[in-house]
Amino acid sequence: IPEDALASFPKDIVRRAMHLPGVPNELLVWTLLERGDIPDFKWKDFNIKEYNAIRDELILYAEKHLLAHHMAARLVPVYPLARVLIHTHHHFHAEGFVEVDYQ
Repeated sequence: IPEDALASFPKDIVRRAMHLPGVPNELLVWTLLERGDIPDFKWKDFNIKEYNAIRDELILYAEKHLLAHHMAARLVPVYPLARVLIHTHHHFHAEGFVEVDYQ
């Protein structure tokens, strides 16, 4: 995985999945695909529990860092909401709005 690709994506988690026992290495996969062959996946060597742990970690990372509002917050900082006070010359009484003289 190129370092400058997928800047926000957890490449380290994906690399761990790519190096699980039974998963063919990246160079072999590229070589076979260029020839039109399908890489052999060694199921008997594959550790499904380790794969599931990595998958869960990746999903959790995505939920915490890759949802649209997280990505937008990186571009547009979240500021606390400011309170805006509106001043008027009218004041509300039981009878309705009444002109108030503050002088």
